[in-house]
Amino acid sequence: MADAIDGLNQGNLSKMEKGILPVSDDMIERIAKHLDYPVSFFYKESQDRRVNSFFYRKRVTLANKELTMLEARFDTARMAIDELLDSVEIPEFDIPSIATDGSLTPKEVARRMRLFLGIPKGPVDNLVKTMERHGIIIIFLEGAPEKFFGVTMFTNKSVPVIFINADKSGDNKRFTLGHELGHLVMHLRQDVYSLDEKDMDREADAFSSEFNMPEQECRRDLLNVKYKDLPTVKMYWKLSKAAICYKAKEMGLLGDSQYRYYMMQLSKSGQRKKEIEYIDIDEPSLLKKIVKVHLEDLEYTKKELENITGLSDEDLDTILPQTKLVRPKLRILRDWN
Repeated sequence: MADAIDGLNQGNLSKMEKGILPVSDDMIERIAKHLDYPVSFFYKESQDRRVNSFFYRKRVTLANKELTMLEARFDTARMAIDELLDSVEIPEFDIPSIATDGSLTPKEVARRMRLFLGIPKGPVDNLVKTMERHGIIIIFLEGAPEKFFGVTMFTNKSVPVIFINADKSGDNKRFTLGHELGHLVMHLRQDVYSLDEKDMDREADAFSSEFNMPEQECRRDLLNVKYKDLPTVKMYWKLSKAAICYKAKEMGLLGDSQYRYYMMQLSKSGQRKKEIEYIDIDEPSLLKKIVKVHLEDLEYTKKELENITGLSDEDLDTILPQTKLVRPKLRILRDWN
C-alpha cells in the first residue's frame, strides 16, 4: 500500500498507525480508494475488545498475526450490525443464562435448552434458523484461517454474534454452533474469570454433544455400534463420526480399545481431517434480511449502505443473498420466513 499511494511510505504509514503523525483528509481518501472502503469507515469508533481464549474454539493454535486480522474482521462486522439495527427490529435475544454447579451439569443445561427452544426428539433440524429466531446473529465467515472454528461476541448494543468458519464441514459447523451456544448459555454472562479455561471449553463440548445428540435418544443407535455402522449413524444425527465415537465411549458403550481402533481407521482413510459423508446445514439468513430491508423497504442505495456501515462493496456482497427473497417487513420478528 505504501508503494502504491503517492506521498505515503512505510515510515510515515507506521507513524500514522501509531498516532505519531496526523492523517490528512486527502490521505484518508487515497487510502480508502486503494483499499476499496468508504471514507466513513475510517471515522467509525472501534468496538475492538480482546477476547479471552476460552471464547474461541481452537483459538490457541492461531498465530498472533492471524488472530489480529481475524479480530479486525469481527470488529468491522459488529460495527456494521449496530448501525443496521438502528432502523430494523429483530427478534429479542431471550436465551437464558444458566450457571453450572455440582448438581446442574452441562448435559442437563443442554437438555433444558432443547426444551426451551422447542426442539423435538431426534437431531436438530434448522439449527441456524432456530438460533436466529431467538435474536442470535450467525455469520459463516469466508476466508477464515483453517485453525479457526468459531467464536461468540456481543456488539456494543449487546447483540450476540456467532462467527463460524464457512470452510468447515456441515457436521463440524453443527458441533461448533452447539459449542458456542453452550458458552453463551453457561459462561459469557456469568462471572467465570476465576474458572479454568480448559474446564469451560470441556463444558461447552459436553453441552454441544448432548444438545445435538441426547444420550437417552441415541443410546439404541450406539449400543454395540460397529465401524461400518458409523456412516448411517452420522447421516441421522448429523455429527461427525469422530464425535459419535467419542459419545459412545463417554457413555460406556464403546471400550477404549475399540475407540482407538475406530480412530485409527478414520486416520488411515484421511477422515480425521475430512470425513467422506456430506452433512447439510441451513445457511444464516437474519443478517441478509436486515440488509435487504435497507435496500428494498427503506430504499437505501448500495453506496449509502456502504457509507453508514463502513463496509466495502465486497463485504456487503458476502452477506447479500444470491437469489431474490420475498420482501420482508421492517420488523424481522420470529415469524420471518
